[in-house]
Formats: sequence, C-alpha cells, structure tokens
Amino acid sequence: MADPKPLRVLSLLSASTEIVYRLGCGHLLVGRSHGCDDPPLATTLPVATAPQIDPNAPSAQIDEAVRAQSVAGGPVYHIHADLVKRLRPDVVITQEQCRICAVTPEDVNEIYLPDISPTPPLHLAYISPTSRLHLAYTSPTSRLCLPYISPTLPR
Repeated sequence: MADPKPLRVLSLLSASTEIVYRLGCGHLLVGRSHGCDDPPLATTLPVATAPQIDPNAPSAQIDEAVRAQSVAGGPVYHIHADLVKRLRPDVVITQEQCRICAVTPEDVNEIYLPDISPTPPLHLAYISPTSRLHLAYTSPTSRLCLPYISPTLPR
C-alpha cells in the first residue's frame, strides 16, 4: 500500500504556525500569514495574507484605521486568494475569537465559497480560546487585542 499523501497545511495565525513546528510537523506547512515569523524557518514559506491597513503607521493611526474597518464590517486582512489556490491546502488553520488579531473562518470562507472550491473539501481548523487567560498565552498579538475582545469571554 502506498504512503498516504501528506497534508498540505496553511497557517493563518502565528500561534498555530509555532504549534505546528513544535509538534514536528513544519514540513506539512505550505504557506503562512504575514505575521508568522517564529520559528525563523517559517519565514521561508509563501505569505498568504496582508493587513488592509498600514502596519508601519503610528499606533494612534493604526487604532483609528482598525476601528473604522471594524465598524465598516469588512475584513481587517487581505487573503491572497490566487496564491491560496496555487498552494492547494488541505487544512487552513486560523482563529475565531478576534477579527483584529488574525484572519477569521468567515474571511477564509469568503474566498473559498465563491471562487476556489477545493476538491477534496478544505478542512478549516481554528483556535478558539475559552478564556482571556488562554488567549493571553496564545500570542503577543492576542495580548495586544484583549481590550477589543468580547467582554463576555471569561477571565
């Protein structure tokens, strides 16, 4: 019997990229988000996302832009759909707690449903913290976003 085809994993969350590498599965990654830079080997992977705002702007300007984007209801990040299509991931990992921290499952579905429709079906995996404490340990970005996250999330 032939060896099964290895999974092709696209990580759109820094913490999940780190987890995949720490589990010894870095060889399965085919792409990453713009923020995935640890371990350093991750930076050799194609970048599948970009912020919709200027990340080099002064912090007050970033805050204003993110708040405006949030009110408008659009995604905070752009997903390079053509690249994702070429990468042909079997699994996309992201998070569902904070649309400011990283790409959300809804953002991924928005590019897959109308356009990409992979065969076999794409598996969407997401990290879903169960408390603010859990979120604070997920990634530095998540800690910065704690003020924006739902107050209903338990401490």
